[in-house]
Amino acid sequence: MKEQHEIIRNNLEIEDYKSMVKNEAFKLNAQMKKFVNDPNLNIDIFNKKISEYVTADQTVVYYYVKITQIFSDYYITKDINEFNSFDIFSKDFKMVGRIRISSDFINKGHKNPYIKKLFNQHGYMLELINLDSFSRGYGEIFVNELKKLSKETRLPIWLFDMNSKGKNYFRKMGFKHKGNLGENNEPLMFYKPK
Repeated sequence: MKEQHEIIRNNLEIEDYKSMVKNEAFKLNAQMKKFVNDPNLNIDIFNKKISEYVTADQTVVYYYVKITQIFSDYYITKDINEFNSFDIFSKDFKMVGRIRISSDFINKGHKNPYIKKLFNQHGYMLELINLDSFSRGYGEIFVNELKKLSKETRLPIWLFDMNSKGKNYFRKMGFKHKGNLGENNEPLMFYKPK
């Protein structure tokens, strides 16, 4: 884990890498613009009159719009391997976080029964896959923005805590420990918006 952290740190210092991130963020924004500007796709998925009939595409557009609103001061790129994952970079490249909008139909086969239960309860959740910050306070600022996204979208946040900063890092920010349920006994942390 520490080795991966150093690889990310080194990448964030390379000018070509920074340029690639900026280009990818611009490209994603341009690609999504046609969906965001489509009134049939960009809807309020919590509108009681239509919420029964919301499609997966409308849900994705809604969450993407909210991500871009909350993280407007960041570069947002799409993970090429997963359609529902985003990498979010601070504009000074001192932090990057990867989030996934996970859904119950994607995680039906999850090995962990507790996570299956959470998906059965909530349908969609935000997963914080990775957080690498290289200046004091950046990680906390990012998590607080993620909590705003959680509240706005009504999506709980879950993660396996492999944080080297200390075992109380996420607890101090309102996450609850749900047991050491990771593949390597990592703590499962859960945040439900109020």
